Amino acid sequence: MIITAHGTPTPHHPKHPMHTTKKAQSLTHDRTSFSETWTLTVVKQTGPHLELMLESPRYKAFPVGTLSADGKFLQVVAEYLTWTLNIDGNTMSGTGTARNNHTNHYAAQCITMTVAK
Repeated sequence: MIITAHGTPTPHHPKHPMHTTKKAQSLTHDRTSFSETWTLTVVKQTGPHLELMLESPRYKAFPVGTLSADGKFLQVVAEYLTWTLNIDGNTMSGTGTARNNHTNHYAAQCITMTVAK
């Protein structure tokens, strides 16, 4: 996943105050880019409705998702993020955003995920 961020919008961000001694306010204008591996797990599926677990090296989130009727697209949303993913065989790719409205921090994300073997 490739991420460009203004501030630290979610606890997945390596500079989020949860993982550093800095206060969130001091990072308001910090612009960062980084790439890292995250894991997306389907916890439960009921028809097109998914309960998911998103795990980064620092944090776990529990987004929900909806599959399109043809199974080619997945829309994912959580407290801080929204993704639209195209499904092609063993790969999902797309774009998303993350936002923390309390601190006005935000990020643009390009996502590519492949099935773990």
